[in-house]
Amino acid sequence: MIVLLASHAWIYWRHSPDAYGQPHLNSPAARAAIDPESDRTAGFVAVPRYQPDGPINPAPPVIIHYEDWHRSQADKKEILILLHGSPGRVGSFRSLVPELNKDLYAIAPDLPGFGRSTREIPNYGIRAQARYMLAFMDALGIQSAHFWAYSMSSGIVLEMSRMAPDRIESAIFYGGIGIQAGEGSGDYTIEHLKYRAGYVCFYLLPELIPHFGLIPDRSYRHSFIRNFMDTDQRPLRTALENFPAPLLILHGVRDPLVLPWVAEEHHRLAPHSQLVMLPGSHFLIFHTDGVHVLAAETNRFLRELQQSQSIKEFTHYEARPDAEIELPLDLSIEPGSAISAWTRLLGIISGTFVSEDLTCISVGLLIRARQLDFFTGLLGCYVGIFLGDVGLYFLGVMVRLGLLRWRKAAALLQHDRLQGLADRFDREGWKLIIMSRFLPGTRFPVYTGAGLIGGHATRLILFALIAGLLWTPLLVLLTAFYGAGILELANQVFGVGWLALACTLIVLYLMVRAALMLLSTEGRYRLWARLERLRRPEFWPPLLFYAPLIPVVAYLIVRYRGFESVAAVNPGIEDGGFIGESKAAILKRLPAEVVPDFVLIPVGTVLERMQAIDTHIRKRGWTFPLIVKPDAAQRGVGLRLVRNRQEIVAYLPDHPLPLVLQVYHPGPYEAGVFYVRHPNEVRGRIFSITDKVFPILIG
Repeated sequence: MIVLLASHAWIYWRHSPDAYGQPHLNSPAARAAIDPESDRTAGFVAVPRYQPDGPINPAPPVIIHYEDWHRSQADKKEILILLHGSPGRVGSFRSLVPELNKDLYAIAPDLPGFGRSTREIPNYGIRAQARYMLAFMDALGIQSAHFWAYSMSSGIVLEMSRMAPDRIESAIFYGGIGIQAGEGSGDYTIEHLKYRAGYVCFYLLPELIPHFGLIPDRSYRHSFIRNFMDTDQRPLRTALENFPAPLLILHGVRDPLVLPWVAEEHHRLAPHSQLVMLPGSHFLIFHTDGVHVLAAETNRFLRELQQSQSIKEFTHYEARPDAEIELPLDLSIEPGSAISAWTRLLGIISGTFVSEDLTCISVGLLIRARQLDFFTGLLGCYVGIFLGDVGLYFLGVMVRLGLLRWRKAAALLQHDRLQGLADRFDREGWKLIIMSRFLPGTRFPVYTGAGLIGGHATRLILFALIAGLLWTPLLVLLTAFYGAGILELANQVFGVGWLALACTLIVLYLMVRAALMLLSTEGRYRLWARLERLRRPEFWPPLLFYAPLIPVVAYLIVRYRGFESVAAVNPGIEDGGFIGESKAAILKRLPAEVVPDFVLIPVGTVLERMQAIDTHIRKRGWTFPLIVKPDAAQRGVGLRLVRNRQEIVAYLPDHPLPLVLQVYHPGPYEAGVFYVRHPNEVRGRIFSITDKVFPILIG
């Protein structure tokens, strides 16, 4: 607490509240030359305080700071008003304006709430800002003007066109917002839920962190978030369809904030518009090369308009949008999409109930493919994971309530030691909750166990929320950034389709599980053991090992119209040794001097088989240990080294089929010989020899 207070004191001392230009307001239009070389001056004007629907009276005025260029003989020049984005300030245009035609009188205000203008205003949305800009024009005696709007400010110009269409001579939008469908998820409710979450995360929470000014100041964060919270883009489609002036739409083909298809839709809706797709993203205005391109297109557009009083509508691509990763499904939010934002959100939440990791991985790929906005994907994963965690807890609670009906179980659950464990979980269980999010196999016992022993729900829910915040964005973002490379490789190998997508999901899932196993010592040992098994084919699952043979065998059966071709591979073995062959029958055909003595134990009751085993051991003079194994099995299934009679008795009930009892050969050497002879050959050849070395534990 002391550190937090010290942080706030430091911030207050270093960043004293702005005067918002008050010293200059003896004359509201007072101005000062701030850069004589570029003919740049600054000034302040006072305008009424507005809500979206009109002025607030009585109320103190709002002070708008602005800078202008080429003011000399301004009454004879075309006026261009430049509106910055959010967050932003007039400085965004200090590189662009000098590149524009010198015959323009350029004015760039700090929008109310930003820069050196009044920070605290009732409403920061684009409709209220449009009223401020109309009042700003009135204060400077400007009847009409051309507008250059960056990002969020295109919404301000569209709202101005609804209020006073005759005051807009033309407009240039760069990276501009517009239709509601182009705002993130495309759904007003979801988007404003996002902004409210952003208000908590970026405005309120930093006030609880001792950051000593390393995070942008409070009023800056407040204006930025409120600008989005107070904005409603739903009326802007109609504003675009009825836009009263020529419109130039400039847009970067790699814009991550306003996707390129949004600009194309704006061009389709606006009646007199040009669309130029530029190489770059949303931030060309801050780069020298980008400024050159933006200025050149602006000068061309205004020159064409000045010469003919109209523009020729066209679409020009100086660059094409980057090829996104290709998926075999389309969940995009472009016009005509039948899948609503809420359907996508509920689908993601439902998917987490099947597999949290696979759902997060899939969402990351959809975000990278620009078929899903980041917030909808992240929110769906987060809510689904949280509900799953809480569901496990209440599953434990339900089991506890059921057990409490039984006297003995109730006595155990209400024992002092178990109650002490519940109290300790309430105090320190947050460590387990956080840990379970990153350690495979621990989430189920932690949450259900908490409910079973009677842990309090409030703290568990709080730390489940925190654990989800730590884990969900991490997995989704990592997949979005790095999963595309794996999918592109899979698309090259298998072609674009479900097989490539399935392979990508499996690979990413295994990578996530492996990364989580590395976080614990036991997990690292288990991962190493699994990798060792992958390196050794004898430990592979039978289905994986034999799967490639299935289509070959099926082909041979169809080609030769029967099973005989397969069964004839080893003529001396039943069915060619395909499956289910008898070990005893094979051993009988081998020379007795090279085969350890054995006997076949037929099917029978445990007592009958045990009597037969005792008889053979006594007659043959065998001693323990012995080998017992199923007569028909493969890959060592059911093989057991038995060291006494009791172990045989325990073995028999689980193995009712015929058995082979054999003398144990102590080794130390064992090898598997693969002998091949084709039907047209007199002598065959040894294809391979597998040397078998078994581990020995000492100590």
